[in-house]
Amino acid sequence: MGRPALAGAPTKPKQGGFTLIEMLVVMVILALTTSLLTQGLSTTWRSFERLSARDLISSSAQLPLAWFEHSVAAAVLYHPYKVLVRGEAHSFKLFTFASPDDIKQIPQRVIWRIAADIQYNRDQTAKWSLAFQSETSSQFTLVANFLTEPQFEYWDGSSWMTDFLPTDGRLPNAVRIIADGKVWAIAKPGRPAMADIPAEMPIFGAYEYQ
Repeated sequence: MGRPALAGAPTKPKQGGFTLIEMLVVMVILALTTSLLTQGLSTTWRSFERLSARDLISSSAQLPLAWFEHSVAAAVLYHPYKVLVRGEAHSFKLFTFASPDDIKQIPQRVIWRIAADIQYNRDQTAKWSLAFQSETSSQFTLVANFLTEPQFEYWDGSSWMTDFLPTDGRLPNAVRIIADGKVWAIAKPGRPAMADIPAEMPIFGAYEYQ
């Protein structure tokens, strides 16, 4: 015969769990939260893709400008009397250590050329192209297209001209490409425009350039 329970003795608390309704509510909340997060991430990734594509297009459009500007800024003059630069309306030849296709930056001759392609669109409008060729390449590399005829112009310190044909070691003060009546690119040599013999050279006697 068991012992009778004492009056006032503590009883073991009743253990309870989540009801079915509570579980369903939690699952619905989780489903809604996951859906919102997925939509938000999807929208964010689409925005990143659009921005990346826009940046890529913008960067691609700026590359020809950068190549042209850097090549002119890095123009080299190492002889005061020898002609190293020839500038015409559709051709610009120079020595530079910033050829677009040379990561080693070795000084070499680079030719920038504007030429008309033998292809016409529906309006029979000629398509013009800007390309360059270095000593290390066997052909011209296309960098930009134009629907109207562009041309090189050269600043001699007083006016812009379409021909720059010096008889000595001289660079133009600036070079630009005009397309459709607007300045498409402009570049300035980063060194003095005239190769000269240092003033202190006569102190050590006669000096001859090879």
